Amino acid sequence: MACLNPVLNELPIGDWLCDGCCATGASAKGFVRTIPTNKTEIQLVEHERTTSCRLSSVDIAAGLALKDDGRVALGNLPISGYNPGGYRSVRATRGISAGSYYWEALCVHGINGNSGHCRVGFAQQWSDLELPVGADELSYALSSSAGCGVHLGVRTPLGTPFSDGDVVGMQLYLPPGGRERKRTREAVYWGNKLFWIEEGFADEPKVVKGSFIAWSVNGRNIGKTRNLLEGTYFPCVSIFTLPQSEPVEVRCNFNAQELCTQPRRSKPWSEAS
Repeated sequence: MACLNPVLNELPIGDWLCDGCCATGASAKGFVRTIPTNKTEIQLVEHERTTSCRLSSVDIAAGLALKDDGRVALGNLPISGYNPGGYRSVRATRGISAGSYYWEALCVHGINGNSGHCRVGFAQQWSDLELPVGADELSYALSSSAGCGVHLGVRTPLGTPFSDGDVVGMQLYLPPGGRERKRTREAVYWGNKLFWIEEGFADEPKVVKGSFIAWSVNGRNIGKTRNLLEGTYFPCVSIFTLPQSEPVEVRCNFNAQELCTQPRRSKPWSEAS
């Protein structure tokens, strides 16, 4: 980025305010996120852009792991020799900003309503992966512990708790008219260190009237979350396991041949661009 010519002695890590740009003459204000990275991660990002939809090995919080070619998320893994518990999240590699698409999450193991829980749903790329999906304004979730819809941390009763063996179906419909608001990333060197520079948006997302998420459990419709905020949404899984408990395991089905059901006038998530 031209505006990072040595004006700063050190590149700040995290979110920071960009008050226009002297280098380019831009006057728009917004925040910039700076994240340390490495060549291996950059190669993974490029690889995931060209492969079929799966859970991302880059957009994943510490404490989670993937198996079965990115289709299964595992929780309760040690972080630097200890396990702090709490929710951790992972996003898929394909997102949509318009259309009707569907995917399913199979609760494989450890979701027992006591020591293990999960949330499944959709999140934009600016949503924090160290928090459960549904905790902020850019994500929507269904919670295993109460069967509630969750947005901005607020729970809305929808169905009943779900657990091992249950299949949660999620159909996302976004009519035309909303903006993508996709994350833009640039890898830059600062000294001998490599960073992602992510530029945010100066304005707030608008509500897309007529948009919805239709939730189902084991093929039974349990309700809808309506009038979502505009943006590009990705499937997201959040896992919570208490220390010393059995790992939580969630399988994601994106392909048509893997789905238990398929709502009419929707496409399998594997067809998302």
